[in-house]
Amino acid sequence: MKMQLPRRIALLALLLALSACGRRPIGPDAATDGAGQLDTGAEMGPGGLDARDGAGQADTPADGRIDTPEDATGDGRHDVAPDVTPDVTPDLASDVTTDVDAPSDGGPAAEGPADRSGGDVPCGAPTDPRNCGTCDHDCTALPHVRADRVACRDGACIIPVNGCLPGYGNCSGDTERGCESDVSQPVRCGCGVNCPPSSTRLCATPPDGTPMCVATCAEVAGLIACGQQCVDLKTNSAHCGACNARCQPPNAEGMCVAGQCAVSRCLKGHADCNPAVFGCETIVGSFYECRSCGDTCATAYANGACAASGCTRTCHAGFGDCNATSRDCETPLDTAANCGSCGTVCPNDRPLCGGQRGHENCLGACAAPTPDACGSSCTDLQSDPRHCGACGTVCESYQACDRGRCTPRYVKTDVQAVEEADGVQGGSPLIAPDGSYFVSGTFWKAVDFNPSSGQDIRTPSTLFDTYLSKFEADGSYAWTRTWTGASVAASTVLADGSVIATGSFSGTIDFNPGANVARLTAQGEADALVMKLTPSGGLVWARAFTMTTEDAASSSSRGAKLGTDGSIYVVGTFRGQIDLDPGSATDGHRTADNNAFDAYVVKLTATGNFVWGRALGGPMEDDAATIAVDASGLLWIGGSFSGTADLDPGTGVEAHTAASLTDGFVVRLDANGNFRDSRIYALGDYASVDSISFDSDGSVYVGGAIHPRSTTSPDTIGFIQKLSPAGNEVWLQRKDGMFSAQAAPGGGVLFAGGGRTSEPGVPILLVVKLDRDGNSVWGIPSPVYRGYFSFAFAADATKIVISGTSDGGSIDLDPGVGRDVVTAPGATITRFAF
Repeated sequence: MKMQLPRRIALLALLLALSACGRRPIGPDAATDGAGQLDTGAEMGPGGLDARDGAGQADTPADGRIDTPEDATGDGRHDVAPDVTPDVTPDLASDVTTDVDAPSDGGPAAEGPADRSGGDVPCGAPTDPRNCGTCDHDCTALPHVRADRVACRDGACIIPVNGCLPGYGNCSGDTERGCESDVSQPVRCGCGVNCPPSSTRLCATPPDGTPMCVATCAEVAGLIACGQQCVDLKTNSAHCGACNARCQPPNAEGMCVAGQCAVSRCLKGHADCNPAVFGCETIVGSFYECRSCGDTCATAYANGACAASGCTRTCHAGFGDCNATSRDCETPLDTAANCGSCGTVCPNDRPLCGGQRGHENCLGACAAPTPDACGSSCTDLQSDPRHCGACGTVCESYQACDRGRCTPRYVKTDVQAVEEADGVQGGSPLIAPDGSYFVSGTFWKAVDFNPSSGQDIRTPSTLFDTYLSKFEADGSYAWTRTWTGASVAASTVLADGSVIATGSFSGTIDFNPGANVARLTAQGEADALVMKLTPSGGLVWARAFTMTTEDAASSSSRGAKLGTDGSIYVVGTFRGQIDLDPGSATDGHRTADNNAFDAYVVKLTATGNFVWGRALGGPMEDDAATIAVDASGLLWIGGSFSGTADLDPGTGVEAHTAASLTDGFVVRLDANGNFRDSRIYALGDYASVDSISFDSDGSVYVGGAIHPRSTTSPDTIGFIQKLSPAGNEVWLQRKDGMFSAQAAPGGGVLFAGGGRTSEPGVPILLVVKLDRDGNSVWGIPSPVYRGYFSFAFAADATKIVISGTSDGGSIDLDPGVGRDVVTAPGATITRFAF
């Protein structure tokens, strides 16, 4: 139920009842117990499966409660919440300094074990209801209690007669179970009371007082009838403001105040950090809300992590915490005053400090690996971000020093401007071998696709059209192609600059932008599409994988890659019956269930002629999202599956059953479409493999995402797995909010998405670079602005291209000390250079 009045105002009367001895108040800011949980968010699963109900909340039983095994009275109603420990993988240095329970930058101090009461009462005092007898024995967090009325006596929780929310009672007598019983029904109108089948068959539950059997609701002032109950609509959480309007805030226990639903307390592991969102939307126990709202573990020159006791910190190699007044690792340990450790002073005969980072020593002269002298420090001007290329040349906070140059460097943001906000959506950039790049997306209002002084204005013909734009290597505008009734994205660029684009279309479309006609007609709701364009945007050929005309038959091409022999491999999904041969012959495949999608892969010649087609999956939802071809010609296909699926598209059987709603997969086929092997990613909730790329040393990076069912942020938990050239796992990392991975030029991997990551001092990142060992090298911070977000990115040896959207509010897209303020709404194209 949506609350009409501000929650803090609605709870004012209750807050006044709290004592000043340090008890935490009832309300949206009530802190939680800090149990660690993994940040999660609601997300649409593959094939349109949605883990949320119509209200956008996690599915719960019909009565809004989560039940545990029955209690002593047979009621069995206990509100519970999961307690999940987060995956924390800090980068550990050889010499470390660890600080547990240090206060957080920009947030409240983490509570130490000596006093968690928030007042003068010692933790674990026999009369403190929040720490009753022992720390975190919180009587105020018991189910359905009035937190302002419960007490603690001799280390035990006390629930007075009026200590339960209306309609609940402590019938078991075990106060540790809280007010566990529903006592608002005629069969239990108060503990142990069964209204007789006579004229007193209604149960009245007044705001204060014991439930009673009555003949009419008029017997108790202020109550009205809701079924067989007489309730006060101003206070009853099961009938708040109206009959059957249950007060059930997300991730919280609710209470009804003046007929409005309010948060009584957050469920375990949750907190209300955003006043604009009703309920307890934030999971604590994460990097940015470790033990309470804003309790971030970000620390300068250190890796932070959230543990059960609070934030811990590990100083970066070569840095130490030499200033007791701050919690960061602020001091470089390569100076004559602090050489290798805090307070180690170099003698006169060895006045310089240098050597391997993290193992500095006093030296008479600088030598490898730190051959350059800057003051009393020996450093390497080719790699030191404090002295990059020259002494005193400091790289910006997000940059690294690579061969004496700060990188990546912000270049510019171009805007394909729309006539008014919310009219275009950018995405899917792609960089060609010659350095030119492509962006694609959809638009539903007039857009000027030329961001320079010229104009190229296009107006959509229907509800929305799709576009593909090309820019030259220097950023100058080249051309834009648009299509009505089609969804098109560039998938790969050939050596000559030709583009292979994939997608889907409906109806009849002429795909030739020139004078000639290349008309295709979709047979199903949508047919899969692949086409080749010249470097100047002309059509070479277009092919459709047609569906039958049956209801709900549809398909889409998700990606394409060039084979080592010049052939083209296309992957996608289909529902119903599909013909994977775009020519005059037929290569038919049908899904086991006409309401569920299967995956396919097709091999075409360079001229678009059919070679072979394969389908894989089972009776539930399956998806092929990405394809890559390694140096030996093997195909690596990534996607997701649910239920039980056969991942061998041939005559053999490679059956797997998903451990969660969906699991990710990687399937390898040879150039003839024969099955080689498979790998499953059972990582929880909606897991999928979305990217596969190869390092120059033969290593493989498999990237994907987990879309949790929870309604809290972030929407996505991204993962990267590194495999050795032999296919063995080297490491696996997860980062909140990231969803796109690509092997980095020169080694390592780039991870993008515009989400939160555990990078010290950088709360929100667009792109992160990890080295081959999985250590962070640099991270490009995201603008702190609601109207900009990264859809996708692309990178080569010279640049990074990030596409996004701006709604026209002033936004500075330069992450450094410079400013590049974008004020026009439209699709944004941001470039960084190496």
